[in-house]
Amino acid sequence: MKNGLASSTFKSYSVAWRKFSKFCQSHQIPLVPVLVDTVMAFITNSFIYHHFKISYLRSLLAGINFFTQLHQPSSSPSLFSNHAVKLLLKGIAKQHPTPPNDRKPITLPILKNLLTTLSLSPYSPYLKSLLSSSFLLAFYGLLRLGEFTTPSNLIVPSRDLAVSDLKFHPDFFSLSLKHSKSKGACSIVVARNNGPFCPFLAMFHFALLRRKISFPSESLFLTPEGSPMTTTWFLKHLRQLLATCNLPPSHFSGHSFRIGAATSAAVQGIPSTSLQLLGQWSSSVFSSYIRPDLSSVLAAQRSLSA
Repeated sequence: MKNGLASSTFKSYSVAWRKFSKFCQSHQIPLVPVLVDTVMAFITNSFIYHHFKISYLRSLLAGINFFTQLHQPSSSPSLFSNHAVKLLLKGIAKQHPTPPNDRKPITLPILKNLLTTLSLSPYSPYLKSLLSSSFLLAFYGLLRLGEFTTPSNLIVPSRDLAVSDLKFHPDFFSLSLKHSKSKGACSIVVARNNGPFCPFLAMFHFALLRRKISFPSESLFLTPEGSPMTTTWFLKHLRQLLATCNLPPSHFSGHSFRIGAATSAAVQGIPSTSLQLLGQWSSSVFSSYIRPDLSSVLAAQRSLSA
């Protein structure tokens, strides 16, 4: 079961289990078998005395649920399916509603605007290629920011994308991700469309430039200075381009590419099963990523009378 989780997910689950274990120990309650009453007491205590938000309480519950299944595989239904637990979470959510996620999607028109602005910028050819290929990869691959950037300037081969992870085929390229939130290590494919903003051609052009520059590291996405493309570095340049396009940088994030791709796919009528596969979502949570704009909503309403 552990091997079926991404390392970051298992780490999060382990933190939740340690918190639950500490709670049981401090109240002299047996840790196993895990009882629903004990779990509810822990969730209530975490909410009242630690002021944890509902999103974090759900994360804690997911971790406890995983280790419960691990210790009691044959006799433990999911804690999330328990009626009393669901009512408790619902009651907490009503007291402190989760504010709406206001991150704007980078849809295809916005992406094209960014790439056009980038092509007219004074950046070096290599920097333009690095940004355009990573923008298109993030969008068409529906990637999370942490799946193609690094958290620090320290190169970690087991985490960072390498040149050898990129493979070109006649109609697509494949990229072996070292880590993914939903699947751990996995491979994604991005199709060739031969359009003016083709992700395949952009990545192929970047690979040629990357090969010409003799960086000492084999990491795939390196800045012109030879450092790994960090999350901070990527967001800095994204925000600069957004501002140049007269778009408020504070309304967007690195995740906006993933949100924008999901939104664009939904507008195009791509089936939910295909969308879930594209974004490597393990549940229907992908529906929360769809942020239709006003014109899309009006078009959908008009189609009802067609």
